[in-house]
Amino acid sequence: MACPEVEMTDATKLEPFELDAHEVAPGLWQGAVPPEGHAVAEAGFSMLVLCAEEYQFQADCFPGVRVVHAPMSWFSVKRSPVKRRIGAPSQRAAPWL
Repeated sequence: MACPEVEMTDATKLEPFELDAHEVAPGLWQGAVPPEGHAVAEAGFSMLVLCAEEYQFQADCFPGVRVVHAPMSWFSVKRSPVKRRIGAPSQRAAPWL
């Protein structure tokens, strides 16, 4: 999949891009589609786990961070127990933690 496109407005050209992410537990952040480029690494992250099935961008779209692909469809999320929903992505990311 091609790299995500971020709409560049006058504000984002003048100021550093802020990630739309929130800390949900110590050291664990959840956010929206990340911008292409160095923004994720520059925000201090070393790993990016792409969970949305429709947003599985190439790892080279995010230089400076390890990218883990852990696609989950909303259909399977709604039908699965919570442990199964978080189990697959966390198992894929665990070797690098």
